[in-house]
Amino acid sequence: MKTVYGFLSTLVLCCIFFSFTTPTTSTADRPIPLVERVVLDGKLTIKVPEGFRLMTAEEIEARYPSGNRPALVYTDESLSVNIAINHTQNPAAADQLPEFLSAFEGQFEQSGMVEKWIRKDMVKVKGQDAVQLEMMTKAPNTEIYNMVTGTVLEERLLLVSFNCVERLKDIWRPVAVQVSESITTKK
Repeated sequence: MKTVYGFLSTLVLCCIFFSFTTPTTSTADRPIPLVERVVLDGKLTIKVPEGFRLMTAEEIEARYPSGNRPALVYTDESLSVNIAINHTQNPAAADQLPEFLSAFEGQFEQSGMVEKWIRKDMVKVKGQDAVQLEMMTKAPNTEIYNMVTGTVLEERLLLVSFNCVERLKDIWRPVAVQVSESITTKK
């Protein structure tokens, strides 16, 4: 569980850092096309916005300085809208996910960074149990929209987080939902 707490803390701090980058612009009435990506040695299929690229190892290291870095981060050209994927070392089973939900909620509350909860629920993603947390977190001069989806892959916790600055939330929240709903794990 310690590794998960570390990753979540890093995620919150990273969201603050991302708030200082130039935002992606788009129009709310134009759908953002998604493309399917197969990652984690074929164990995870996920849809990401067209044009997003993987962050380099150097970019990940700079953005996630604490050492609890996600394995992969897809990002837009300005590095201001991000999808982080972390297949943690934390053992997990589907029946433990409610405990993880409670632990995640407590960790975020304890961080003092949550400005507003939008959602904190157990959900089904492609028929698989998952934890979903949606919130606005504090950052200097803005708030950050976050959606974190956690499920089980190979008896370990898989976390997929989507974040962007608040002024982009209305454009990117529907995309975050589509990304979350696209998570498909290979058994």
